[in-house]
Amino acid sequence: MRSTAAGKYFYSWLNSEVFIEIHEEIGIDISKETDRITAFADSERGSVIIVEGPVSQESKDKLLALAAVGTELNLLKSAGKHYYQFGETNDGSGADLDALEDGGYFSFDVKDSAVRS
Repeated sequence: MRSTAAGKYFYSWLNSEVFIEIHEEIGIDISKETDRITAFADSERGSVIIVEGPVSQESKDKLLALAAVGTELNLLKSAGKHYYQFGETNDGSGADLDALEDGGYFSFDVKDSAVRS
């Protein structure tokens, strides 16, 4: 992401607009843990974001804690993989991250990745 012409421009924007906000709000320095980002969406299934890189255990723990604040967090298993399902916020508490308010799924079982759907 940082080594191509298009990637450098995109990374610069991500770092100045997104990564800094995430770091300030929840204390995760994604710029150090991200090599690649893949995002796609459709009108029926919503968005999928895949963050690839050396995601630390500390960041995984913080993401799990964030998802659990004000929501119900369920651990699901399929084909030997673990998935976390989180629902709509119950009490309006927690970090102001709009993407988490509608609920969804995420997993860390893809090697060196955090997957959010």
